[in-house]
Amino acid sequence: MRRFPAGMGRWVIRVVAVAALARAGVPAFALAVATNPAPAARVAGGPAPGGTRVPSPPASTNAPIRDIHDAVEIPDPWRHAPRMAAAGLALGAAVAGTWLWLHRRKAAAAGAAPENPADIARRRLDAARAVWSDPRAFGIEVSAALREYLEARYGLRAPEQTTEEFLEDLRARPLLETRHQGVLAAFLEQCDLLKFAGARPGSGMAEQLLESGRRVVDETDPVPPVAAPAAPAKEASR
Repeated sequence: MRRFPAGMGRWVIRVVAVAALARAGVPAFALAVATNPAPAARVAGGPAPGGTRVPSPPASTNAPIRDIHDAVEIPDPWRHAPRMAAAGLALGAAVAGTWLWLHRRKAAAAGAAPENPADIARRRLDAARAVWSDPRAFGIEVSAALREYLEARYGLRAPEQTTEEFLEDLRARPLLETRHQGVLAAFLEQCDLLKFAGARPGSGMAEQLLESGRRVVDETDPVPPVAAPAAPAKEASR
């Protein structure tokens, strides 16, 4: 509020900075202005120009003031990164090693020469001695060993044919010599007796049957079997 002389004993009073008082938190008030000789005038305080209102003081609360808590630890998202990287490298190395081992094994198996069918037949005939006590199993094993050998050697469908069909096929195609055909016919007929007639051969008959099958294999194999090394002769005693 400022007072200015207006001449002839009069004063002009201007109220200023009302908005500033409102912003400063001064509540509404009443002001009496007296000029001589004019009667007193009352000026009531109120809202500041521009619609600004004087805020009321905040109500007091009895809520307790909370103390400062301990620091909260925020976990580092990268703290497990070294372990995860090491585990990933170990897993990758294991997978790569397994793949390399399998690849080398497959390459070695592909590069290896297939086993001679005659050697397989000889091994199966020798292993059939273990089932002499069961005539039917013995007949099935020695017959299958020779039939599968002839299938691999000459392209015959021996395992799928009966003995009569197989022998007829051999006569129609000159694959075996006549003497081999006779030995083979006797061999297969004896095997049929063991498989279907329940014959019980002695050890001599079973050994003879194995020798007949081995003879057919040895005499039709284009690659002769490797002979076992002879035992060194003992030095003659003096």
